Amino acid sequence: MDRQNKHLSGEDRGVIFAEHIRGSSQQMIGRLLGRPASTISRELARGRQDDGAYCPHAARVVYDERRKRCRRRRKLAEGSDLYRFVRNQRQHFLETLLYPKAGLLTLPAIVPGPVIFDAERDANVGAC
Repeated sequence: MDRQNKHLSGEDRGVIFAEHIRGSSQQMIGRLLGRPASTISRELARGRQDDGAYCPHAARVVYDERRKRCRRRRKLAEGSDLYRFVRNQRQHFLETLLYPKAGLLTLPAIVPGPVIFDAERDANVGAC
């Protein structure tokens, strides 16, 4: 089974840990898991502790931290010019179109001046 280009699972890390303790080479561990020896080497380096021992949990923590950093940056990062522009446009839209004051709805691009809606009059429009 070809498992290249897949992430290591907790079970894979456990096998690496056990085989590394037994003294198996990186080549042998790689063959056992169906992975390149370079993957095993990087995993052992990622989980190496201060005393030189491999810890699968530490390797996973380092992996997760690095994975967070490699994701695409958000375009609407808070504090950016684009974020402020979109926030202001949204606020303007809410204030003028969705939540008009005192029954007035201003549509400057479509209708010049305020449009007054009469609930009683408009309720009968289109009625059979």
